[in-house]
Amino acid sequence: MVKPGMHGMGLFDSIRNLLQDVIMIQPVMIEFRENNIEEEELNEKLQLTIFRIVQEQVNNILKHADATYATINLSRQKNTITMLISDNGKGCDILKVNKGVGIKNIKSRVELYRGTVSIVSKPGEGYKLNVIFPFTDKVVLETK
Repeated sequence: MVKPGMHGMGLFDSIRNLLQDVIMIQPVMIEFRENNIEEEELNEKLQLTIFRIVQEQVNNILKHADATYATINLSRQKNTITMLISDNGKGCDILKVNKGVGIKNIKSRVELYRGTVSIVSKPGEGYKLNVIFPFTDKVVLETK
């Protein structure tokens, strides 16, 4: 079955392809790292959700951050999957930016999995988006 938006590839290859495309046309270096996580452990809907969040945040970085460097870290601890996307851009006042459509989209996607989103940023100090998904059999099975 072809995964919508991921062109039949797995999550990690889809993210790498997205970043290769961005790097070719934008003056920004974005690194992707996965740690202690196998994409086979994630159901297709969760993989697609993670990919869409990466797309949304990369778009935000390109549109607003003026960053030269960003990282996407995806890791699994025992009962959680954590995604940290950070950049060295101009940062922002979170109280003003938190109302954007992109961030609302990310939050609503994460809430479907009973996850949490936190943002750390100050003007001139970059931007960190931290997403935590609970990873238990119950949550994975309910969201299939």
